[in-house]
Amino acid sequence: ASILLAVAFYLPSAHTLAVLACCLYIIAFNCGVGPLPWLLNAELFPEYARAMSGSFMSLIGWLCSYTVIASFEALTSRIGTSGTFVAYGAVCACASLFAFIFLPETRGRSSAEILDLLTVTN
Repeated sequence: ASILLAVAFYLPSAHTLAVLACCLYIIAFNCGVGPLPWLLNAELFPEYARAMSGSFMSLIGWLCSYTVIASFEALTSRIGTSGTFVAYGAVCACASLFAFIFLPETRGRSSAEILDLLTVTN
């Protein structure tokens, strides 16, 4: 969706494409990495740590949102609107790759099994 947004802003007459790409971006984010911190909190942390970890994950999520908002104007003035959306898309791709490689599959496992999987033993 970010690449589609970049193309839409690169082409001068692609206003409809820009609106559709924005809608697709919002849908993809909300179905993909958007709810990931809250999902991870429920799946990966023991019950006694969920309140603190949920607060921390909310903080990180809002800091990431602030970073995007604060960097948008500076990036668009340096690399243009298309380049900015390509950069944001690259960051999202890296985050997705990180999640795919490093996050364990938890489907069908109990909380105890997940904690055993994540516990580091010496």
